[in-house]
Amino acid sequence: MIPMGPGSAIRQAFDAVGAEMNMIDTTGRMRYRLAHGDYDLPPGGGGLYGMIEFALEGDVDEAQALFARFREAMGWWTPLDSITMREWLDQYTDNEKVKSLFNGYTAALMGVGIHEMGAGTFFQFLKGSSKGSQFGLAAEGNGDLMASLAGGLESHGATILRRTQVNEIVVENNRVVGVRVVTDGQERVISTDYVLSNTGPDRTVELAGGDDAFESSYIARLRTQDHAATIFHVSFLMDRPLIDDLDGAAAPVMNLDEAAALPGAHNAQNAAAAYAATRRLGVAGQVIADAVRTFPGLPHRQELVGIVDDIRYINDSKATNGESAARAVSSYGAVYWIAGGLPKAGGIDAVAPYFSRILHAFLIGDAAAAFAQRLDGHVPCSTCDDLESAVRAAQAMAAEKGPADAVVLLSPACASFDQFANFEARGEAFRTAVSALQYRRAEGTA
Repeated sequence: MIPMGPGSAIRQAFDAVGAEMNMIDTTGRMRYRLAHGDYDLPPGGGGLYGMIEFALEGDVDEAQALFARFREAMGWWTPLDSITMREWLDQYTDNEKVKSLFNGYTAALMGVGIHEMGAGTFFQFLKGSSKGSQFGLAAEGNGDLMASLAGGLESHGATILRRTQVNEIVVENNRVVGVRVVTDGQERVISTDYVLSNTGPDRTVELAGGDDAFESSYIARLRTQDHAATIFHVSFLMDRPLIDDLDGAAAPVMNLDEAAALPGAHNAQNAAAAYAATRRLGVAGQVIADAVRTFPGLPHRQELVGIVDDIRYINDSKATNGESAARAVSSYGAVYWIAGGLPKAGGIDAVAPYFSRILHAFLIGDAAAAFAQRLDGHVPCSTCDDLESAVRAAQAMAAEKGPADAVVLLSPACASFDQFANFEARGEAFRTAVSALQYRRAEGTA
């Protein structure tokens, strides 16, 4: 998350050099996840108490007591940076879920864990910088955002090394003398008396030669409650290149369109997150890319089960709610949609932004009437007796009207229990119906 409001330092830096800050505003759309569930920050703000109560799993008394401490720290008694935010929390709660939640908060907004952040800095941010501020994601990825800033700096005479990796802060006789970098495939040392590092204290110590290069008291403090932070950063781009920026080099790895079993933006996000996590475990980038490229997909999850007359048949029986169906529908440009079953709360409202992609809907099960009413005026639809008849009707219309890139998509947005034992049985019935179409087509009877 990137602060993007007019009062943020990042926005002011972009404005100062005349650089465009192309952002998607995600203010009020933050979700925190712990083992027992998710907490969505309320769009209008005021979610601090809710975060604390959520982490404490509804223990109102303890939540109110800890929230009172937060209010004190944001009011008349702000702690100093002589203690970390982790140490401040340790004074008032033993609950590790609270600490985990605020570790995620600082990681998302500030790029560091609570064991690295001074308590004073945290509360100054909380009561000042975060109040009424805006946060967002770079619309074209962080690489594009940094390229814009670099261009602005260059227009004012600065020298910017792009796609450059810093391998060492060079120290001689206890003084910084330069940085060792790799740029354009070549290693070189840039001489300088000062280095400003934004890689975090642990990485900065590593780059500068390790613990021995620093005061022992500083290292002791840095290592207090030292632990591996479960934080990695992934930038999502919508035209589906996978770019490895984990080492700051923004190196293209592959085009996710090559992963035929992973269509859609949501699968691109899944692949990017899996890539980042696996790279951090030491697996080579191209090894991961080859695995993504050849991944066969999972049954009942946008699974290609057959092609008839160039029309693809996609089994997404696992889509048992509107949100899941929306992701599937959004993955294709021309859809003959088979939906319905035992309805769930919300119906197909989540699919509404993608109604324009649906050429015709074939509705089955208990939800058919309600879905037809929701689609009225937006998407032409037919009610079918069962899944097999819906497949036959979709095949006939697709064969007649096309287009060639259309798909017949089973993505029910419903539970299966009105007609099937489970979503797997529903998916297998779809596969069987498609196989029957292929057989009849081969025999010349379809």
